[in-house]
Amino acid sequence: MKQGYVVIAIDAYCFGERNGAGPGGPAEKGAAGEMTASKFNLWAGRSALGNDRRDDLMALDYLCSRPEVDTARVGVTGISMGATRTWWVMALDERLKAGVAVCCLTRYQDSSPARTKHHGIYYFVPGMLNHFDTEAVVALAAPRPLLFQSGETDGGSPVEGIALHRGNRSQRRATFLDR
Repeated sequence: MKQGYVVIAIDAYCFGERNGAGPGGPAEKGAAGEMTASKFNLWAGRSALGNDRRDDLMALDYLCSRPEVDTARVGVTGISMGATRTWWVMALDERLKAGVAVCCLTRYQDSSPARTKHHGIYYFVPGMLNHFDTEAVVALAAPRPLLFQSGETDGGSPVEGIALHRGNRSQRRATFLDR
């Protein structure tokens, strides 16, 4: 521990040190390995996103089990895929007290088929849009602080899908309720 911070960073399936460790073995890396791992998860009744969230929650379990960690002060942050992981895990576990998600927030409905190329298979939840959209997931993090930062030209986070998140708290709440 240095300067009061304890950090844990895990590689997603098929990324970093786990690249080539999927069902296709060491010869299958990158996008091909990610697709095979995703297909395997679908056959088993899981999604790549769900598999990654399981990893995130297990990492959080481990972090919170460490004696040097003040569990009242645990936060999460990420960029791009890490941002998606941030807002999902904030929604799933109240042990996280704050979060910062950079460059990956939009409504799934505003991600047209042409824009899906900006996201890996890890981003999608089968059947999700039949029931709810991004704001329903993000709302589960309330009332804990969660900062989102997105660029206006980020192809994976179209501005029309994040514009509704602007304004004061009561305006945002009214916009979410109206959708």
